[in-house]
Amino acid sequence: MCMSNDVMFMSSDVMLMSNDVMLMSNDVMLMSNDVMLMSNDVMFMSNDVMFMSNDVMFMSNDVMFMSNDVMFMSNDVMFMSNDVMFMSNDVMFSLNSWCST
Repeated sequence: MCMSNDVMFMSSDVMLMSNDVMLMSNDVMLMSNDVMLMSNDVMFMSNDVMFMSNDVMFMSNDVMFMSNDVMFMSNDVMFMSNDVMFMSNDVMFSLNSWCST
C-alpha cells in the first residue's frame, strides 16, 4: 500500500499523519517540519536542534545530527531523515511518497 501527500496510517500502536508528520507508538512521538521526537528519555526538536537524553544536551542553529541523514535509535526504533524512513518492530514506512509493509 503506497500513498503520498496526506497520509494516515494506523496499526496496533502506531499512528502516522503526513505532510507535517505526526507519529505515535508505544513510547515515541514524532512531529515534523520542526521535528519533535520523544521516547523514554529522549527529546529531539529541530530547526534549532535541541536534543536531550540522560546526560546529553545538544543545540545548533540548523539540524546537523550524526550526518546529512539523521539516524536515531531507541527501544527498537530506527529513525532516518531527509526522506523520513522509520522502522519500529513490524512497521516500515518512508515519506514524500511512502509505502508501508
